[in-house]
Amino acid sequence: MSEYFARLDRADVEGVLELYADNAVLQDAKGKAAIRQIILSTSAAVAGKNSPHIPTNIRAASIDDGVAVDYTVVAYLQEGPGPYPAIAILNQRQILKRSAADGMLRIVEHRVQGFDPERQE
Repeated sequence: MSEYFARLDRADVEGVLELYADNAVLQDAKGKAAIRQIILSTSAAVAGKNSPHIPTNIRAASIDDGVAVDYTVVAYLQEGPGPYPAIAILNQRQILKRSAADGMLRIVEHRVQGFDPERQE
């Protein structure tokens, strides 16, 4: 999960997509092509802004054949002199399962409470 935000903060969209299973779901977007569009249209880093994400309150639990990770992420917009206020505080959940091909944990479901990609501009 921390790797996810490290890649996102570097605007490494392809790197973020590597962490998702091919048939993953982010909110209501299904599959990597749809997830790519959400990232491209909503990420401050992709838009060229310095907006680090800090995951906190991390909780993980084993489920069936995977792991559920619940956490809160705080995003800051670092423009001009600080201090830098939080611009978003979002509760999130990722469900990860092992890939049969390489044994890596991949995100199969990613939910962000209060986030509506259709309303982001």
